[in-house]
Amino acid sequence: MDEDKSKSRSFLQSYAQGNEYVGAGLQFAVSIILCLLGGRWLDQRLDTSPLFLVLGVFLGAGAGFYSLYKTMVEAERREQRKKDEGNACGKA
Repeated sequence: MDEDKSKSRSFLQSYAQGNEYVGAGLQFAVSIILCLLGGRWLDQRLDTSPLFLVLGVFLGAGAGFYSLYKTMVEAERREQRKKDEGNACGKA
């Protein structure tokens, strides 16, 4: 019985962590698409094609990578805290 609960809890934790990464990937894609569309709109308004479209893609990619980096660093910190708490409990 306890083994089933442990497996279920482990699955749910993995699922929640996976959702975090999927969300980060979607945020990355959306930031690129929104900046691309914004650059395209500016190019149409200012007749500067494809200057702002290209700048928008690079800006979106940079923002997406930064957000992805922050998400991964935070996930690593949480994982390290869990390991540290586990080690502290084992030593006590």
